[in-house]
Amino acid sequence: MDTPSLRSRFRRTARLAALVLTVLTPALTAAPDTVTNRYATAADADHWPTVNPGDYIFFRGNNDNGDDIYAAGGKKFLKIQLPVGNKILIFAGDYERILINGEACSGTPEQPTIVTNLGGQVRWGNSTESNQYRSLELYNFQHLHLTGKFDPENQTGDPHFRGHHAGAAMDSGDYYQRYGLWGNPKWTGPVHHGSHGNGVRIHHFKSVKIDYVASWGGYFASFNVKTDHPKPPGEVEVDIQDCFGGFGEGEAFYLSYSTKAADQDITRLTLKNNITAFTGAEALQTDNLAEGSVIENNVSLGSATFYRHPFQARYQDNLHQLSFVEGGVTVRNNILVGTHGALHNFRYRDAGAGRTHPAADKPVTMRNNYYGFGRTTIGYMWQGDGITPYLFSNNVYGPISVPASDDTLSAPAANDPGFFNLGNSNTAITFDGNIYPPGRDLVFTSRGNGGNVTATRNLQQVAPPVRFANSGFPDDTDWRNITFWSATYRNTPKHSGRNKDGQPIPYQAGDIVICYDQSGDTRFFQCVQPHRGGQHPTTSPEHWKQLTWNGRNLPPLDLRIRGNTYYNRRGMGLTYKPAGTTGSP
Repeated sequence: MDTPSLRSRFRRTARLAALVLTVLTPALTAAPDTVTNRYATAADADHWPTVNPGDYIFFRGNNDNGDDIYAAGGKKFLKIQLPVGNKILIFAGDYERILINGEACSGTPEQPTIVTNLGGQVRWGNSTESNQYRSLELYNFQHLHLTGKFDPENQTGDPHFRGHHAGAAMDSGDYYQRYGLWGNPKWTGPVHHGSHGNGVRIHHFKSVKIDYVASWGGYFASFNVKTDHPKPPGEVEVDIQDCFGGFGEGEAFYLSYSTKAADQDITRLTLKNNITAFTGAEALQTDNLAEGSVIENNVSLGSATFYRHPFQARYQDNLHQLSFVEGGVTVRNNILVGTHGALHNFRYRDAGAGRTHPAADKPVTMRNNYYGFGRTTIGYMWQGDGITPYLFSNNVYGPISVPASDDTLSAPAANDPGFFNLGNSNTAITFDGNIYPPGRDLVFTSRGNGGNVTATRNLQQVAPPVRFANSGFPDDTDWRNITFWSATYRNTPKHSGRNKDGQPIPYQAGDIVICYDQSGDTRFFQCVQPHRGGQHPTTSPEHWKQLTWNGRNLPPLDLRIRGNTYYNRRGMGLTYKPAGTTGSP
């Protein structure tokens, strides 16, 4: 019997076969026009297996001499109108800016509007203009899926640009340059404009999914996904998996509104299998999370690398900023390594009456995570809602140095008696089976008498080392000592009597810094001669030696956990493992 589902299956099978032929054999027919932006025709669909009639294809920029894609909608600008099931494809090439208003694109949670690449890799952000417009900005899509994944079944991506390819390409040394969608401004924002734009900016939506997208090389936030002051505020869904972010001044992931929950969207978040490397501020900023949110199996190497010259003093130098509006939120199996400030910034936010559903049997749970290599504390905890319990179970807290190691202070800060400051007297808090460093108690209470806290089976001992498959650095590297280069301190703390703004930064032999050259390429240098101040690594070979990896400027960053090691056996980190190893995935 001929049914719509059978016909659809037949067409999909035919397209898969056509895609295999396209990859393996030269085209036998003349290629369609690849200059004129248009709604796809039947001929387009016959030529490209990932194209359907009615999809919209950008073959080139339509603004700013062809450098920008600009579809702002309204009466004056290009408005893309798509029914459910059609997608937007962007042809391979370099674009300075991509902006698309999706108000006329119909999608559902089950079948969102897809935005993907066609014919190769799409790169954006490299602009020498004196403005902040270097983003891929998508807004007013009700339901959106941004993907650079090669997926013949869903007709997305390109077979030659697969990113980390579910772990199969992570040992290539440059997988993070091989995603189908790659934001890469090459630091042109600070060079030509004095500020950093965001890499991927998505706002005004009901649900958004992002996968296999890389965003790095000079952005502020690599991924900024939130709507500020929506009317009316609601609950949105964000699902980000298998992406790469970092090498910028701000966060890798800046998700949901950061300073309050009232009158803002609350977010049900899925954040899984993402990789972040050497962020300027937090690795993860995940705020206003609602029941059902899960943050799991992410890996971060190095955060707060701008701590000596941050954009904002003393607020953005932590490892993970986490806030929630109700229970039923879970953080598990993550490996987050290296920061300046606290490992956790952990807080409840009141979203307003009637918007959440707290219950005593719906905790906020942090289980089986590694957080380590910080300079100050595990964190500070604010008052809760008086209903939602908190559970910290089987986490491992790695090295935390004393505040005296913070060279941005003109006078050392005093040690707190415990690593986790509980400014919370109204929440049932359980710490069970955690490992924490020697030197201080696990927790202390700065509010209340501690009667709301239960601590059992916690062990005070040195954490086993995290062993990556091939980070590019020795296993015993102190990840706090890899920072972004600056000649002088800026925005340093004021509370210690006087700040260090403008003073030369001292560098010791062995220190590793990140900087960018005149071409905007990110590089690593190691100090070979102690000094203070303005010897720029790219022009001072007597003070700095460039680090390279098989002729590449950047390390391989294969951040899978090495097989048959402690954290691999505990199921932490990326769910991919190196070939030929055993143990838990």
